[in-house]
Amino acid sequence: MYQEIISSLDNNQQPNNQINNTTEKSVNNQITKLFDVDEFVQEMAQTSHERNKQHHEYQENLNAYDLTMNCSRQIILKILNYPIESYRDAWLPLKFRAALGSAVHDFIQGNYSGFTELEPSMKIPSIKTSVRLDCLINDNVLIEIKSCTFSDYEKILRTRTPRDADFYQSIFYRWILHNHLKEAQQQTKTRTPPPKLDKYDIKYIQLIYVAHDLLASDINSLSEAKALNSKIKKMLKSKYNQFYFITALTLDLNVIDPVPYEEYVVGKLNHILQHLKNKTLPRLDDPYIKDSCFFCPYKQVCKTL
Repeated sequence: MYQEIISSLDNNQQPNNQINNTTEKSVNNQITKLFDVDEFVQEMAQTSHERNKQHHEYQENLNAYDLTMNCSRQIILKILNYPIESYRDAWLPLKFRAALGSAVHDFIQGNYSGFTELEPSMKIPSIKTSVRLDCLINDNVLIEIKSCTFSDYEKILRTRTPRDADFYQSIFYRWILHNHLKEAQQQTKTRTPPPKLDKYDIKYIQLIYVAHDLLASDINSLSEAKALNSKIKKMLKSKYNQFYFITALTLDLNVIDPVPYEEYVVGKLNHILQHLKNKTLPRLDDPYIKDSCFFCPYKQVCKTL
């Protein structure tokens, strides 16, 4: 019976009388409340709106995720606290991914003794930036932990190349450690302690990728997911490896010149800071504008500016 239910779900069909979405059932003539996905989604939408609204209203500094991932207009509108109609996520599973991502960080950081620093805060008022990197090993290894879909994971394994935003984020942290360390160490109002060493010379960046879900547009069924899972195991030659969904990608900066990448991300930072100073928005043909409007909460107000 179990296999029949799974098979019907894989084909997007409702199994006969086995699964239903009724939220109330009569048990011994009493009405029993059951979990309802639609009701859950409605509550998630409200929670998403409230949390995002609070986050947007109190954000005064740039963070590394926004800087390396988001459109320059979106970043500026957020810092300038432009009003928007709805703060809810355009795609609610983002909250699920965020929760899984936090769990992934806790799992990796809590079960490995080799890290010498965890979550050091780097608040830099002079560049209106506040960030926390994931891990450091001594003075020369910077580590970021990233969760991803299995489809992203397969591409990362196949190309041995990190996602662009992840790489730029790591490069940005390295640049702060090398250029704004003293200012970071002078800050007292931070959630975690600042970096503890007097000097850093980051020669290696490690991106620890953890595949945590199958929420990807190019996977349409459980059968495809199982096939991809099997393909990844073969790529890693790890049929019996219990942690085949974790890999560490090491970038040797003795071989890779970080300067061009530094110049890009710092250039974007300075570009945004200039607009914030003048309280202006970049033109729509600005080189740092990204076509990511679907997820942007400012997409409606942006059209009018």
